[in-house]
Amino acid sequence: MTDPSRKKGKKYPFDDDDIQGIFDELMAIKAISLLEPKRSAEVNKTNDPKYCPYHWIISHPIKDCYVFKDIIKDMMRRGEIEIERASPKGPTISSNATLMAEHKDDSYP
Repeated sequence: MTDPSRKKGKKYPFDDDDIQGIFDELMAIKAISLLEPKRSAEVNKTNDPKYCPYHWIISHPIKDCYVFKDIIKDMMRRGEIEIERASPKGPTISSNATLMAEHKDDSYP
């Protein structure tokens, strides 16, 4: 397993502050699905600052979720999504639904 502290210096082609918006948009267009909750007692504690909606746990905020960031980066690399910073409201996501349907990668939840 990769040491999370080693990932802190890793660079991504999007801002940490945009991660929540990216997550929300990907969920809205059903481009990702979530893992099964491991700690069911934490699932509804979404107001906790360390809640990760991708993992459904209180451990780290979504902006620090390197698993989710790697998924976004891989989706961008495969051409499944494009992320544009067009407005102060946050990122805009466009997806290639045909590509996603034809090349669904089951390695990601």
